[in-house]
Amino acid sequence: ILSALTRANGGQYYNADYPGEVYYDKPSTLGALHFWQNLVYRDKVMPSGVLNSKQISAAFFSGKLGMTMLSTGALGFMRENTKDFELGVAMMPAKVRNGVTIGGASLVSFKGISDGQKKAAYTFLQYLVSPKVNGAWSRFTGYFSPRMASYDTPEMKDYLAKDPRAAIALEQLKYAYPWYSTYETVAVRQAMENQLAALVNDEKVTPEAAAAQAQKDADTLMKPYVESTSLAVPK
Repeated sequence: ILSALTRANGGQYYNADYPGEVYYDKPSTLGALHFWQNLVYRDKVMPSGVLNSKQISAAFFSGKLGMTMLSTGALGFMRENTKDFELGVAMMPAKVRNGVTIGGASLVSFKGISDGQKKAAYTFLQYLVSPKVNGAWSRFTGYFSPRMASYDTPEMKDYLAKDPRAAIALEQLKYAYPWYSTYETVAVRQAMENQLAALVNDEKVTPEAAAAQAQKDADTLMKPYVESTSLAVPK
């Protein structure tokens, strides 16, 4: 969410062309951090502390929360649990521009299997990524289908006509950008997540201090990559 808010604020969260650079302490990221902290302590519309998905869902279903940012994959679950009130879906907030992060997982065939297994795996993978199956998966979960051809099927056209909320994720695709990726991605991402947790747990922690520490920690983690790829001047 922070990377999407940073992009919506006009900036970049990381260098998509170079795995050794993140922009945690830049004005666009700082603006996103201020926005997030203000929701908790200034506007008091967001609980303090780090909440897991179950806590967020429970608070939303009980009426304690009126709005939440979740993955498109939560739409099916949200629909099933909000039948006693009207559930709306909107695009991610934008200031300078729209921005949304997309992620996902992979379908793979393992190395070292027999020719028969390779053929069977390929056939199964073709089935899984077919427009019909992708469409059925999308309708059940709420995820948008990665196969655009799915939306040309009668089933998907009928689905979107009956539930326009499912079309919001599709509309956002025009503003999508790739999932976060750097050298030591998980650890570098955690550097900011640790500071974000501190930010929503303690009103005394400033976005500037959190961003500076996250940047410092991330730079330390990426230093081996930066040093190995930098141009060296011959002595």
